[in-house]
Amino acid sequence: MTASHATGRRLRLWYTRCPVPTGLGIAIHLGLLDQAFLGDPEAELVLLQSAADPGVLQAHFTHAEPNVFRQGGNYPAIWARSNGADTRVIGLSYVRGPQTVLALPESGIRSAADLKGKRLLLQRRPHEPIDFVYATALRTYERALASAGLSLDDVTLVVQEQSRGFIADSRSPLASQAGCAGTVAPAGRYTDLLFPLIRGEVDAIASGTIGSPTIQLEFLFGLRRVFDLFDLQDELLRANNSTPLVLAVNGDLVERRPDLVERLLVAVLEAEDWAASNPLEALRLVAREQTTAERFAGEAFASDLQRTLALDFDPLKVAALHAQHDYLDQLGFLPRRFDVDAWLAPEPLARARRTLRERTFAARSLP
Repeated sequence: MTASHATGRRLRLWYTRCPVPTGLGIAIHLGLLDQAFLGDPEAELVLLQSAADPGVLQAHFTHAEPNVFRQGGNYPAIWARSNGADTRVIGLSYVRGPQTVLALPESGIRSAADLKGKRLLLQRRPHEPIDFVYATALRTYERALASAGLSLDDVTLVVQEQSRGFIADSRSPLASQAGCAGTVAPAGRYTDLLFPLIRGEVDAIASGTIGSPTIQLEFLFGLRRVFDLFDLQDELLRANNSTPLVLAVNGDLVERRPDLVERLLVAVLEAEDWAASNPLEALRLVAREQTTAERFAGEAFASDLQRTLALDFDPLKVAALHAQHDYLDQLGFLPRRFDVDAWLAPEPLARARRTLRERTFAARSLP
């Protein structure tokens, strides 16, 4: 074993997640992950963002390091699998919150139909292995235009190249404070998104990270919501980077140490149960994940937080994952296509649910 994933004889397990509502994020804040692995002489669980090596940090997107648990956007997870990473999907969740196209109130743009002939901002990071921000925004624009009978041919895409990489973004003070990686901290992207809009270089922007950032942009800068992906009646059409979120880990660990995989999943399921019984406290933790005010997190997620956190293999989530794979392939982002169904490994989650039920029953049976 290399120093990147082992300390002495202990197996080093990395964990990482994107700054969106997840059971894994709540389990981290509640200390459930630490408790699950506390005192284990064989394995230690380490936050990926605690590593100093940029190559290790890049595993949030590439899964290039051994033994990485990652819950986050499906675009990096799909790309990593396509690029040869031996990963297995051990659960899917589906963020239910606003993902929008926004414009200045004086623009006269009030609906998706008004986007015809307009200039839409697209950020591009050409040096990243998978530019998920670009793919997310493009997907949002396509759905918005299609809802009004339009297409990308009816607008002008204004591409803004970003030299700063995702790893640099994840090391920003706001992202580090939240212990997250994977995107720019929401406030850190305001200037990138807003300045072109305010300067009149573009007419509309995609809000970026799902959920609270949209509410923040509307409240702080008076932007008008032109379109929301989650207003679409067909849930499958809402598929984007956070719909579904992928909880994945290296396949070797699933086969070699299923007990460790199950232990982490039990902690995540415990966090889900806690959130269902403590919705207000759970929203506070979600606000911390998105480095935002509680009122913004509440407006974005309060109505459906329990379904947002639910980790399973619901057919809708699986179908959305298939759609996302095909979309990235259509964009030319995938090195090769792969069998999405063969990527799924539902057995560890099923075992974790049984273990948690047995543990709960035993606790209730005590005098």
